[in-house]
Amino acid sequence: MSSELSPEMSLLLTKMTEQLKIQTNVITENITAVILQKVDEKLKPIIEENQNLRNEVNKLNNKLINLEANTKRKNVIIHGLPEPNEESHEQ
Repeated sequence: MSSELSPEMSLLLTKMTEQLKIQTNVITENITAVILQKVDEKLKPIIEENQNLRNEVNKLNNKLINLEANTKRKNVIIHGLPEPNEESHEQ
């Protein structure tokens, strides 16, 4: 028995191998697409929550800046004028 394939069998084997490679690539691409879609579905709410939290942080930072500015505005320091004692306020 010879271990060599006939030209027809060799050609058939080559074509089958090519078809298997094509099918493997198609299956791999489809599986990858499905996995990416599932990952996107899982990430979407996380991304939205992250954006909401960023907005909240920015809003709170702006409030803090305004509060600090208002607090400093109310604290007036006059040099050369003695500070009143607390006892004089009670009288």
